[in-house]
Amino acid sequence: MKRLILFIVIITVVLAPLAVVGQLTVEKAEQENDRDVDWQNIKDSLQLVYQEKLNRKVDSLKQTYQKKQDQFLDQLEERRKVNYEYIQNLQDSLKFFKERLAKFQFRNSVRDSAYEARYFEYIERLLDYKDKKRRSILGVSIGGRAINEFKIEVLKNYLDLYSPRGKSEYVQYYLTQVYYNQKMYAKAEHSFLKYLYFYTDSPSYSDMKHEQLKLILENGYFKERSSHIVKIMDNIDEDLSFQNRYYNFIKEIRTYPNQDLNEYFLPEVENFLNLFPDSRNSARLLALLSEHYQKRGKVQYAFLTLEQIIHLFPQFPEAGQAMFKRAEIRAEEFEEYDQALSDYNRFIEENPESEMVPKAHFQIAMLLENYLEKYDMALEKYQEFAQNYPNSEFTARAMVRSAAIVEEKIKDKEEAVSIYLDIAEKYKGSPTGKKARTKAANLYYEIGQYKNSIDQFMQLYRSYPMEKESIEYLFKAADIYEKKLNDIDMAIETLTYITENFPASKQANEAQKRIDELSQESGE
Repeated sequence: MKRLILFIVIITVVLAPLAVVGQLTVEKAEQENDRDVDWQNIKDSLQLVYQEKLNRKVDSLKQTYQKKQDQFLDQLEERRKVNYEYIQNLQDSLKFFKERLAKFQFRNSVRDSAYEARYFEYIERLLDYKDKKRRSILGVSIGGRAINEFKIEVLKNYLDLYSPRGKSEYVQYYLTQVYYNQKMYAKAEHSFLKYLYFYTDSPSYSDMKHEQLKLILENGYFKERSSHIVKIMDNIDEDLSFQNRYYNFIKEIRTYPNQDLNEYFLPEVENFLNLFPDSRNSARLLALLSEHYQKRGKVQYAFLTLEQIIHLFPQFPEAGQAMFKRAEIRAEEFEEYDQALSDYNRFIEENPESEMVPKAHFQIAMLLENYLEKYDMALEKYQEFAQNYPNSEFTARAMVRSAAIVEEKIKDKEEAVSIYLDIAEKYKGSPTGKKARTKAANLYYEIGQYKNSIDQFMQLYRSYPMEKESIEYLFKAADIYEKKLNDIDMAIETLTYITENFPASKQANEAQKRIDELSQESGE
């Protein structure tokens, strides 16, 4: 027994320090673990802070870079737009000369410089030629017309071959003179205008144009247009390329104040298209040609010309304008309303910056209302239009049509009144505003809101006191007081206002008569 107790004591003495050591080890491990956790938390916090700063810095750099990139792209686009037409004209001119050279070479040697020189020498000899069979009867010379017609054909053929090169300026000058001498004054005028536009780079341009002008001013045929001709001479830009001068010439004869010259528009356009087939000026002339056809009732010609622009010149703004006009023809002439809608929507999608986009939106709304009878969609389009284009020339019409649809198709007169009042306020003082407030006053009357109706009629009177209808507004207010509100006193007061303020008017007599009747009826 004693040995057992001794053994337990010994074991206790030996193991107790070990237990203490173990406990210390565990505590130390826990402390180290706590330190690791603290360091990890510090590390995570620092990483989070610096990561946020890094992200902000990266975002800032991205924004700065994106802003600079956008500015650069905007500047590049602006420069491209400024230079595009200039570069295009240079390319067109280069192509023109290449094509002309190719034509010269294609026709073998007939267009070499030596041949051209001989041709021009022949023309000079031809101009001096006198009709050898010209006769005189009773002192009057006859004959010679056939010779002059021959001369004209030779001169025109030279110009077809060489204009505006070679000695074309002299040949054009000769042709004008021959036409003039033959009293073909319209052709002489056309030839002279062509000289003015075509040969500005000729050393003899100034002298020769003034010699021709002298002939023009001396003849009564040109009298009405003499000042216009002088104005053309003063305004021609001599530094433009031949292509642009030719384009301006065609535009001039299109509206020139001599109908005989207007007839040259079509053949000149055809010739220009052959010379500069893929230039922007060709697209512009086709647009003018389409207008030309439409004004003369050739709607299908106009439509097909617009198709030509759309398919041949998609890179130019004229293609978008042609699409817009094609939509108009589809709707107004062919009754192809769905196709017209498609054209308008395509135009908007492909030409978002065009100034014609608002009109396209308005036309869509009109088609939906007037032809397709989709009133809910039309109303939505009109309202979107008024919101998106508050200052457009079509905004008032869009708002009026919105009110009309709500009133007539949806049958919500109170909502219609609200729209009409918005119109009246937006266009206060204008005929549109007056019509809108009148509609609101009448609709208030129809739905039984008589006091509101009176208020609007009185507002109409105050806003348009000088209009001939102004006294009628007062009569209507008096009528409502009497017949709908049974307020005889206010009816008489309103009528009395008419007699006192418009004593010399016809309505004043009517007002006084009604006052007497009401006074008698009320026993006063």
